[in-house]
Amino acid sequence: MAWAQSASGLWDATAVINQAEIPFRIEFAGEGDSVKGWFFNGDEKATSTSGSLKDGRPTLAFDHYTTRLEATVQEGRIEGRYGRSSRGLDPFKTVRHVAGSSPASEVPPIGGLWEVGVK
Repeated sequence: MAWAQSASGLWDATAVINQAEIPFRIEFAGEGDSVKGWFFNGDEKATSTSGSLKDGRPTLAFDHYTTRLEATVQEGRIEGRYGRSSRGLDPFKTVRHVAGSSPASEVPPIGGLWEVGVK
């Protein structure tokens, strides 16, 4: 399938959340109408719980985070929206990962204790 061939593999991504650019890595794989993806947190992988492909547009669910990703592949990039439906989806964009490359933007400081709540 054309989408699977063009999107499979590792990507460097940036999401815009509360006006801050957050870099991350994501990997995609798929066959037929079945698509899956993984977010990376260091060596830890968070795998999508389900995924589908319709009209060349992948949609992935990450039920453990109660989030979803909706994307399109265009001109060698993957772009779309990610987040919780209840608060709206934030935009993200990707470029193909190149081994040894650095993040697309500076990583914001996120050290400290965080409380996570659902709005």
